[in-house]
Amino acid sequence: MLRNNNYFSLLLLFFAVLVISITAAVHAAEQEDNRLVLALYDKENGDLIKSNPHLLLEMPLNRLGMIVDYHDIADSNFPDAAKYRAVVVWLSSYISDYGKNYYAFLQQAIAKGVRVILFNGVGITQDKQGKPYTAEVSELLAAMGLKEGGIQPLENPFAVVCHELKPEVFNFEIDEATDSPIYRDYELVDSAIEVWENIERTDVKDSSAVAVATGKFGGFIADIGLAGSFVEEPDWGILWDLNPFKFLISALGLEEKLCPDVTTSFGLRSAFAHIDGDGSSNYSVDVTNPPQPCTRVLKENILERYKFPHALSVIAYLVTEEGSEGKIFVDQLREMLNLPQVEAASHTYAHPMIWKTGVLGYKVPGYTFDPEMETVGSMELIQQLLLPPSKKVELLLWSGDCQATEAALAPLAAAGFANLNGGNARYDDLYRGIYNICPLSIQVGPYRQYYAPAGNEYLYTKDWTENFSGFSKVVDTFKSSAKPRYLPVNVYYHYYLAERRAGLNSLFEIYDWCETQDLCWLYPLEYVRQVEGFMAARTGRSGAGRYFISNYGELKTVRLDNEERKVDIAASSNVLGYAHFDGSLYVSLLPGERAEIVLTGGEDSGMSLRYSTAVIRQAELGRNSLRGELRCFNKGFIEFAGAAGVRFSLDGKEVAAMADNPQRFPLPEGRGEWLKFAAEGR
Repeated sequence: MLRNNNYFSLLLLFFAVLVISITAAVHAAEQEDNRLVLALYDKENGDLIKSNPHLLLEMPLNRLGMIVDYHDIADSNFPDAAKYRAVVVWLSSYISDYGKNYYAFLQQAIAKGVRVILFNGVGITQDKQGKPYTAEVSELLAAMGLKEGGIQPLENPFAVVCHELKPEVFNFEIDEATDSPIYRDYELVDSAIEVWENIERTDVKDSSAVAVATGKFGGFIADIGLAGSFVEEPDWGILWDLNPFKFLISALGLEEKLCPDVTTSFGLRSAFAHIDGDGSSNYSVDVTNPPQPCTRVLKENILERYKFPHALSVIAYLVTEEGSEGKIFVDQLREMLNLPQVEAASHTYAHPMIWKTGVLGYKVPGYTFDPEMETVGSMELIQQLLLPPSKKVELLLWSGDCQATEAALAPLAAAGFANLNGGNARYDDLYRGIYNICPLSIQVGPYRQYYAPAGNEYLYTKDWTENFSGFSKVVDTFKSSAKPRYLPVNVYYHYYLAERRAGLNSLFEIYDWCETQDLCWLYPLEYVRQVEGFMAARTGRSGAGRYFISNYGELKTVRLDNEERKVDIAASSNVLGYAHFDGSLYVSLLPGERAEIVLTGGEDSGMSLRYSTAVIRQAELGRNSLRGELRCFNKGFIEFAGAAGVRFSLDGKEVAAMADNPQRFPLPEGRGEWLKFAAEGR
């Protein structure tokens, strides 16, 4: 008996070692993506929020799955370059006394195998005394496989000719770059570098020079005027001639990379709505006679008419005994916040207008600006004064200039609360460049402020002074950012919009348009948690056509661009389904520590989800079945793939498929209740 036990123990040990060895071999073969990019900026020429990398590059980098950290070149304590995939440089000035540290850091980065991407020549050419960084420039260019030629610079557009050697990557937003090209004589040393565009002088023979190039070193644009045209009206930015996405993909080496994506949930474009607390105690001007509180106008005309989830925020001071304008006002807010499709949020305590200096929108007797009181303190007050125990405040909506500070973000992070606002995205016929689409966030010390992905009515109505119907134009941004799917749909406004009949009518137009779209409606808090998952996720490849993502939290979707293959559901793990849109493959994830995505060119290997307008939870995916719970708001649908003749039931009652699509089933209107569903292939 003892001998048999020993034999069995040895057998178990053998299999354990075998499993460990196989697991180690698999993970050794995996290639984890480095998603971090470091952007250098010069604070002497403007704060981070106004820097070129943040305004013009972070959005394309986010779109490609990258996360951007920042470092001011005046700070000699540079981070370890080895932790980054690339260092991106697009400075606002060629003049700086910090050039030596700057060049030393870039040289160290290249020596560690980190890519360097220069968007406007070498960045710094001289110090403030006019002394050029000649040796440093030469050393950096040599490390990148380039050198300066002997032909003198020239700023004469009539003597300069550009040649686009890869025409398929140009004419992105404009037919040609209209800024005057500035001739700089950069030449190739490394023949492996791919030149996308060159430039030459018509008054000098043999003057062809590198204008745009990429290689293993990263990327190089000799002068940003060769990549696009700067515009000042209606807002400062660049209209790209060079396709920035294709340039960054090549410069970063991002071909066939899995991209976390926050624009999409369960195969469809995400949507959410939130209301800032301004004007919650205002009365209508021309909507009703006699005037009614804006809160009541919104409740009766919007919240009870359109069954979408909303976040309603409150300026906490206004509902205290000292700040309240009466019991009716407080009761009205309490009634709105108790609606089943509404989540509560804070719009601070006293509405800071300028966060860095503490200028307040409301003068509170005996109170001076306190970042903790404005954030978690305001949330605690709203919880105590307005909400039942079943509802919790977990979201802060930034006020005023929406430029959060470390002191304001720290207590939110410590409490595990989310934050949103800022960014002012707009993308329409007037604001037609992608530079008007904000990135996902901005780095604030060790924290991140998360941007709202659309502008509010303030941007469309000249600070709410005229054109009170102007907010309806936000639909143009929703349409323009739909394909490619750059943004989710975000209906974002203030209570005071209901002062005016024109403002209320603009909301009717927006919500009516939303009802015609196939959207998956989220609470704003859910959107922010998805962005947090984007930031935390780790992605990579585990073989040909095999990808993984881990530590993704509440992120719902990953994306593969230019991908026609399907997902092998049976071979994958923690994958709920997939859908193709605009040349990209969107993969829906199940909750878990890690998801494995295996692609196939063959047929579907089992039932999966294709689309759902409803959020799904507690899903269990079988070989030929899918069960779980879904949350209903407006009328919608759910669609499956990989199984013929699907039978679908909600709360035990069978639902007939739509007449034109046997895989698609209607979902009823609701107020956010969770319904059990079951789908089985026949």
